[in-house]
Amino acid sequence: MNEWENGWEEDGISLDEFCGYVVAHIKDYLPDSYQNWEVQVADVTKQNGIQKGLTIRDPDVNTAPVIYLDNYYHLYQEDRELSGLMEQIAGMQVDYDSQKRGKYDYAGNDIYAIMDMVGNWDAARGNVVLDAVGCERNADLLATRPHVRLDNSDIAAVYKIEIGKDENGSYSIPITNEMQHRYGISLEELHEQALKNSEERYPAQFLPMESFLMASVFGYLDPKNNMESLGELMPLGDGPLILSNQELLRGACTLFYPGVLDQVAERYPQGFYLAPSSVHETLIIPKNGLMSIEEADQMIQEVNQVAVSPEEQLSDLVHEYDPVSKTIYAPTLVQNRKLAQPEVTDLLPDDLSARRPDGLSNLLQVSEKAYAPEQVQRDEQQKTIQKKHAGR
Repeated sequence: MNEWENGWEEDGISLDEFCGYVVAHIKDYLPDSYQNWEVQVADVTKQNGIQKGLTIRDPDVNTAPVIYLDNYYHLYQEDRELSGLMEQIAGMQVDYDSQKRGKYDYAGNDIYAIMDMVGNWDAARGNVVLDAVGCERNADLLATRPHVRLDNSDIAAVYKIEIGKDENGSYSIPITNEMQHRYGISLEELHEQALKNSEERYPAQFLPMESFLMASVFGYLDPKNNMESLGELMPLGDGPLILSNQELLRGACTLFYPGVLDQVAERYPQGFYLAPSSVHETLIIPKNGLMSIEEADQMIQEVNQVAVSPEEQLSDLVHEYDPVSKTIYAPTLVQNRKLAQPEVTDLLPDDLSARRPDGLSNLLQVSEKAYAPEQVQRDEQQKTIQKKHAGR
């Protein structure tokens, strides 16, 4: 342990100081072949906040994985073992370079082919899917991303390009305002294509609350209570249900699927609440007159504080569905007239890499002044899409 690190061990450091230390010393924990590589940390806009992204890049390669340092900093605060954390960070980079790089291939192509595909709508359109984010807590993120707000809710659909899967999960690239502009497509076309792909790849599913809890605790689903297709409603009891997709991952976007909430309304003619606390699923609670809107909001907030990690939180507000207008709304937002309007800000690198080939790097240089006129057109497109959604 060097003298600088020893002083930190005694006094503690801030997140920025931790990141500075990582940049200055990470090569001490990497093989000699990394000594000429470029190391930097940048703020990366993620869902529900900004995180510190570390990139360790071969100067002859235009892309690099992003290693987020926030969680390592929290671990440092708990046990203050910097050397062990540095070894873990270096190990992630070495592991990626030696084993995982091929996992990012798209249709057998290398990372350059992926980036070429991302720049071409005809190649990308078959892999575009929906994702859901909370509006109130992601105004800055939504300013950089094409999106459609779900009626008068606290939920918006954003879009991403899936580029591959492995045992560790799926890999995707978020679609930014510049990418949409380069594709030369409308927001309506983007939304309809992503919706079509998502419904085909990730069909909406119901799961009884009991089975969901069992799956969460034990890591499997009871075959007798397994999820079922929304198109084949079977008796599931009168209690709460979970709405998600077949993988129970990023399943909150099923709220955008046409007809889904109509079928829920058929099951609960007395009405129901929607608790979209997590990006992975939505809790459906039958109305019984025992809980007010304020109490339901408080319940969701408590669940988020105790059981949902910050990066996976969707909304703190209970929602309702109007079967007549076929729209979803958050009563608290409507009553308070506080629907968020995201501000346009400069973009930051996406999740895949902090650098892109020259063909895409210029897409990141869009100013607020240049983009502002397009916001009016995007607002009108959103209204058109919402009207179509309500008419289904």
